[in-house]
Amino acid sequence: MYGNMGLLFDTEGKRAQLALLGETCMNVWNVLRQFLIVTIAFVLLSPIAEAANFQWEGRYNFEALTVDKPRLDSSISDKTYGLHHLILRPKIVAADGFLIRGRFDVLNQGSFSNSGLGQKLGVGPRTGAANASTDSSNSNTLTHTLASDFIAVNELYLTWLQEFGALIVGRAPLQFGLGITYNAGMGEFDHWLDNRDMIAYKIQMGNFIIMPMLGTTDEGNIGGEDDVNDYMVHLEYNNPETGLALGVFHQTRVTTQSGNDFPTGPFGAGAVSGFNSKGFEGSQNSIYVRQKVDDIHIGVEAGFTSGKAGVTNASGGEVRFNGYGVAAEVDWKPEGQELTAGIKFGAASGDDPNTTDAYEGFIFDRNYDVGMLLFNHPLGSYDAFQTSLGRPAGVNAEASYDTEAISNVIYIAPQLRYQFAERWKLDATLLTAIINQDPLGGGTADDVGYELDVAITYKPSERITLKSEVGLLQPGDAFKGGANDYKSEFVYGITTKAAISF
Repeated sequence: MYGNMGLLFDTEGKRAQLALLGETCMNVWNVLRQFLIVTIAFVLLSPIAEAANFQWEGRYNFEALTVDKPRLDSSISDKTYGLHHLILRPKIVAADGFLIRGRFDVLNQGSFSNSGLGQKLGVGPRTGAANASTDSSNSNTLTHTLASDFIAVNELYLTWLQEFGALIVGRAPLQFGLGITYNAGMGEFDHWLDNRDMIAYKIQMGNFIIMPMLGTTDEGNIGGEDDVNDYMVHLEYNNPETGLALGVFHQTRVTTQSGNDFPTGPFGAGAVSGFNSKGFEGSQNSIYVRQKVDDIHIGVEAGFTSGKAGVTNASGGEVRFNGYGVAAEVDWKPEGQELTAGIKFGAASGDDPNTTDAYEGFIFDRNYDVGMLLFNHPLGSYDAFQTSLGRPAGVNAEASYDTEAISNVIYIAPQLRYQFAERWKLDATLLTAIINQDPLGGGTADDVGYELDVAITYKPSERITLKSEVGLLQPGDAFKGGANDYKSEFVYGITTKAAISF
């Protein structure tokens, strides 16, 4: 009997059958094993999934804009573009008192990836004249598919809520006062944002808030002394019963010599980069007051900078900096009235080009706008407002987005608002300003000009805002640049925007 079985197993057909049977059993076991792993994981993780609360909110923005001759010269081209952008804000309640929040930006601008500017309408697969096309996959002329985009994580932080305060860890937004210095970009059409990688503790005591923060903007080499660190504290008092709010924000930023990359452009050709000079040490102090009296709302914020840039000028002296900026807003909002009014006014110091050992300028946050064109879009043929530290240098006005900011001016902008229907509103703003400090060191006029903005806003629902605006600007002689005699022709701009929140 055993001999007969041996003959049976020695046949080629039986061997193949056994091999096939063994392989089939192994495949079945692999499938069962994967099923068991998935089932066990689901059973183990389902209590966690049930305990966690995951929520999404966000906003989709679309806008189209055209500015007629932004260089204020009819012989130079206009500026026309469209943008669209998606902001996703997840919120995870991981456990009682543990919140994880984030901000994911989708469809971004390549040169402004850490912003809310959005992507241009029309981005082909070929980028730059130097990258020659070879076929339809990299030819803007032949392509059927636009270039892919990336997702930018601009916020992601943990909040641990406790009885008298909260611990905040991660990349968190910064917002203070009117937003002239610290502006998190929470407005419907804000393009810019402020954040920090930080560890902070927010203490709440009645109407008082105290929040010390340790932040960093660059770790650099983890084995070297080249970090850029912020030491901050935020104090605030808010009394809803009296309508009074007071705030103070202090920031000290410290950088070693090897980590100091302070731009040297504003200090002239003789300046030496911070890499070859000294470390940076600067302070920013801001104060804020808001008061409501009957139908009148008043808000004032002031900021002051001081410190050492870590840059050596042509004569070997270290460049220091100090500047100031102040903004005030007064609104008259009678309850139940269709017509309301307001006024914005303020000032920002400018750098004196005749001093090579100091930088005296102060630049507002780019989100803080008082007009559609002035202090929002770069205009003219030179840097009249001395904002080159806050926007890309060497980019002409017709090639720039809304990267301009308030600096080196004294401005005033009264506004009328008329709610002529439940969902329709009309705004009219008149803006004028004068130069604070001659940007060329002599001979430049201080008249910036006059701008009239008219905007109509339609809100078909609470989550949808549609806005169209026209800006008309008669530039002043400040744009001529003294003896340079640049053109300063009349300019207009038209924009249409949509913000859909969810």
